[in-house]
Amino acid sequence: MGKPQGNKAANLMALRDAGFYVPAFLVFSADDKLSQVHAQVSSFFDSSTKLAIRSSSALEDGTDQSFAGAFHTEINVKAETFDAAWAKVVASLDTSK
Repeated sequence: MGKPQGNKAANLMALRDAGFYVPAFLVFSADDKLSQVHAQVSSFFDSSTKLAIRSSSALEDGTDQSFAGAFHTEINVKAETFDAAWAKVVASLDTSK
């Protein structure tokens, strides 16, 4: 779906592509429709899998310093709480506040 927006996602992909073990992950844009995200997550992960939803924003990657973790992260997300967790992470990207 979405192109990696920050170094976190890009580095995970590079490690995986180099043959290192990296837990399964998907990358989405905050602009992707929740229904599209659901469809891909449901086809990729078993419904009993607990997920982490976190940002990988270019806004976290400065040339001189990193702001990793500046946005909200949700861990141990179950299928039934996915929508609310996704909404919290996406809302934390709103820099107008």
